Amino acid sequence: RLPEPERPGTVLGTLSAAVASETGLPEGTPVVAGGGDGQLAGLGCAALTPQTAYLNIGTALVSGIYGTAYLNQLAWRTMGGPTGEGYYYEACVRAGTFTVNWFLETMCAGE
Repeated sequence: RLPEPERPGTVLGTLSAAVASETGLPEGTPVVAGGGDGQLAGLGCAALTPQTAYLNIGTALVSGIYGTAYLNQLAWRTMGGPTGEGYYYEACVRAGTFTVNWFLETMCAGE
């Protein structure tokens, strides 16, 4: 069974002694709800209006734009905003840095 969703930033609890000893973290360390890496990249570059898009290149290449309405389309995925309000409409290429490396090696070889 999955837990109920919580707003990002919500303290969900603290680490127990058993988990603390397994991880090396201090007992009582807060466990806090977070967001996805693509959505947090959007937040980090202040893409908080429909006029600002973001591009995050990592394991995947994710581009997105903020909106206030939940929209369901095949052309993008809709993800909850990392502030707990609004949504990010994202397009995703699953081979992010691999694609960039391929482009550089194929198109820019010898430069």
